[in-house]
Amino acid sequence: MATERAVNDFYPTQPELALAITKLVASLIPMPGIVIEPSAGTEAFIKAAKQVWPTIPACGVDVDSAMQQPILAAGADGVYIGDWVEAMASHTLEPGTLILGNPPFSLAELHIRAGIDALPKDDFNVALLRMSFLGSQERVPFWAANPARYFIPLVPRPKFIPGKSGDNSEYAVFMWQKGFKGTTQLLPTLVWRALKKGKAA
Repeated sequence: MATERAVNDFYPTQPELALAITKLVASLIPMPGIVIEPSAGTEAFIKAAKQVWPTIPACGVDVDSAMQQPILAAGADGVYIGDWVEAMASHTLEPGTLILGNPPFSLAELHIRAGIDALPKDDFNVALLRMSFLGSQERVPFWAANPARYFIPLVPRPKFIPGKSGDNSEYAVFMWQKGFKGTTQLLPTLVWRALKKGKAA
């Protein structure tokens, strides 16, 4: 029997993982002028951004109005309640914007496209995604037009569903840079949590 999907594809990112990803991103790009977390949910990346860049403004975007106060409580300097794709179509992003988050997988391509289109040249859109995002015949045109700048596999597999020991899918950090048309660089695996001896990743 198939497992029922969460409402809005909401699978919270573990805070430890969000922080490890944010620290890695900070080592690869210039200091951003603002960090935006799409589909902010439990605000894991807002919290991580505030730890890594305490003086940099951070903004959360979420379709659920009930998340406004929790996002602000997490340290966000602003919250936009509404659909991410529609928001990006109607807003102009400032140079130095970093988009950072874990988009709903069923809407991931739409979210990534919207973010890349709205970004100023050379700015980054960073997403935690299943490695299977690399596949599918329908996504071939997307990858031809939008090669990622960096691709970083994750170990161990994240845990998104309470009560489960892990996830059957492999995950990675995908980093797009607006205007980049070169060959994607595979970076060393990000080991974001200490591995237990004798346990598979």
